[in-house]
Amino acid sequence: MKNYSLPIFPLAVLTTLLLTFSSCKKEESDNPNIVYRTVNKTITCIPGLSATDTIDVNNDGLSEMYFVIQNLGADTGIILLNSNSQPSGFAVGTLAPIPIIRVLNDGETTPLSASAYMSTAYPTYKASGFREGLLSGDAYIAFRFTTGSKYNYGWMKISLNSAFTELKVIEYAYNLIPDEVIEVGAK
Repeated sequence: MKNYSLPIFPLAVLTTLLLTFSSCKKEESDNPNIVYRTVNKTITCIPGLSATDTIDVNNDGLSEMYFVIQNLGADTGIILLNSNSQPSGFAVGTLAPIPIIRVLNDGETTPLSASAYMSTAYPTYKASGFREGLLSGDAYIAFRFTTGSKYNYGWMKISLNSAFTELKVIEYAYNLIPDEVIEVGAK
C-alpha cells in the first residue's frame, strides 16, 4: 500500500492564496445602480513642498481625478482637484475669486447643472490669517465624469488636516445611470 501525502510548501501556498482572495471582496451597495468604494488614500505633503496623486474612479484604467496638496509654509497652502484623463468636474461655489468646492451634507443630492461643475477646483486654501473652504475634518464633495456623451454623478468624502500636510480620500460612490443624481452618502 502506497502512502500519499501532500508536500507542505504547495499546501501552504494554496492556503495563503485562498485566504488572500477570500478577503478581497467587492464592496456591496444597497442600490445596484450605485458603485461604492472605500479608498482610504492619504496624500502627504512636507511643509514647503507639494504632493500629487490620482484616482481611477470607474476602474477603466484612466485616472479621472488628480489631487494636489501644497504646503507653502508659514500658514499657507492650497488643495487643488483637477480632471485628469477624461472630462470630469467638481461642484464648486463662488465664495471667493478662486472657486471653492461646495461642501455637501450627508443626504443632499448632487447638482446636475453644468454651471455647478468646474474641471479645476480649489476645495480650500489658506494664507496667513485668511482661510477659505474646507480646512479640517471630513467633508463631502460632488463630482462628475463622462461616459460617452453623458455624465455620471457621484460624491466623495475627503478630509484635510489643518496643517495642510495630509489630504485623505476616504470613500466615494457614483450613479451608474448617466445624467441621474446621487444622494450624498448613498451606497
